[in-house]
Amino acid sequence: MLSRITLIVKLFSFIFFFSQNIFANTEISTKDFDGQIDDNINSYHYDHKTTSLYYLNSSLKLNIIDFKSNKVNIIQLSTTKDFMSTIPINWVPNVALNADKELVDSQFTTQIHQRISNLIITKSGNELFLIDNGGGMVLKIDLNNYEINREDNSFTSMNKFGGNIFTLNDEIYHFGGYGLYKTNSTLLKYNKKYKTWNEIVVIDKFPINAGISNARSLIWKDKLFIIGGNSTENQVETKNNQLLSYDFNNKSWKSHGILDFDINVNSVSSVNNYFLIYDSEFNKVKVVDIDLFKIDTYNINSEIEFENGKDVRALIFNCSHLYTGLKQKLQGKVFDLKSTPLKDISINYFTGNTRTYQASVFKSYRFFDFVDLKSKESIVLFKERKSRNEFIIPLILVLAILIINTFYRNYNRGKKIIKQKKYSFEDGVLHFKTTQISLDENSKIILELLSSKEQVSSNDVVALLVENGMSMDYASKIKNKTIERLNEKFEFITGLEQRFIQTLKSREDKRIQIIRLIKQ
Repeated sequence: MLSRITLIVKLFSFIFFFSQNIFANTEISTKDFDGQIDDNINSYHYDHKTTSLYYLNSSLKLNIIDFKSNKVNIIQLSTTKDFMSTIPINWVPNVALNADKELVDSQFTTQIHQRISNLIITKSGNELFLIDNGGGMVLKIDLNNYEINREDNSFTSMNKFGGNIFTLNDEIYHFGGYGLYKTNSTLLKYNKKYKTWNEIVVIDKFPINAGISNARSLIWKDKLFIIGGNSTENQVETKNNQLLSYDFNNKSWKSHGILDFDINVNSVSSVNNYFLIYDSEFNKVKVVDIDLFKIDTYNINSEIEFENGKDVRALIFNCSHLYTGLKQKLQGKVFDLKSTPLKDISINYFTGNTRTYQASVFKSYRFFDFVDLKSKESIVLFKERKSRNEFIIPLILVLAILIINTFYRNYNRGKKIIKQKKYSFEDGVLHFKTTQISLDENSKIILELLSSKEQVSSNDVVALLVENGMSMDYASKIKNKTIERLNEKFEFITGLEQRFIQTLKSREDKRIQIIRLIKQ
């Protein structure tokens, strides 16, 4: 009975809040874009035709940045009167029966607006849509009345978290994703007429049976190309190491081969027929050409401060237009994107402004300025396409090493062999075997905690980073990235398949993640 009363109170409060919100006056302002944004951008859409970047902040202000004119339009949006009745009940925050009205309004405003701003923004035709990351729910931004309304008639969630949302020929698609403890490879298309999602029946199925999520994609010549991501089945996660494509004309999937390198999908952008993979640790950019199925690497210009994962935000996009700054706004040139050569493509990203909290500074470079073109080096894209010599020579070396090793072991038979340590961590210095590993402060903090105890919980690591001045979400991301980076280096240097930092579930409570260092 009490829970029913609580729900009624929540709904009536919710109705009151939105009835007040809908009649709010619409605010529209235009100002010069000086390269700084007082927001952290979670989701965006870049329109190549208009050279405009669209993003929605947690105050429901739609920001439209025109990089050609260096102007930004800020439009205060509201929600339609019946919006409350169309959204999931779990969007409504819990409210005590004796809660203060101002507190109720504040909770509604903060949580609902935050959830709306976290939706994925995309453009179809001249219309803007907000798509739920889990699939299903579609909101539409009415640019005539500056309102947000529920557009679709589908299920609230369709188990497609981390899927790829994209548009082709003004049609909205949603591919793959995670839900109900497994990934999928379902390709959906949004039907604007009936406001539902329709599944596309494919002829040749997706090459990975377990599906995929968190991949990066590009559209080129009526084909969807997929790189990176992971598959999950029975709580076992497997990284995707294939380059995959879907042909919209014959409705078939194809695997083009197993890639000869690892991918961090948080550092991938795409434009035309190129995937650009950024690696600030080694100061490199890998460029995958899906037309020629080749890969080239370039050195990032040493004068450019680019460090993905730390200073550079997740927002990295490419276009044919170069942002030249407010004082040079008439010098910006626009080229047809598809005819723009790689060297003239611009690399654009936001970095944190150390002087202002939650502010971002925009950076824009032509490719030929961002990298050293003379450093270009062609490497192997697919493992199975290596030349015969690339297999024979390593095989000869391995045989020679085995023969020498056998001779050495026989020669030293009976002698005591000292086992080499897998790693050492002393006084803040980490070695994998004899190789010293460079560490940032966050890595040192995590390693000092892990080396002081046999095992710790994931929450303990996050709490320690929070004490060091981070937010809870950012601390969790830093923890995961640090563990992944150190494990990759450990495997590369030692040749061991065991992970340096191991994660497992607590025996007492399976929901708790336990972290420990590998045993010597």
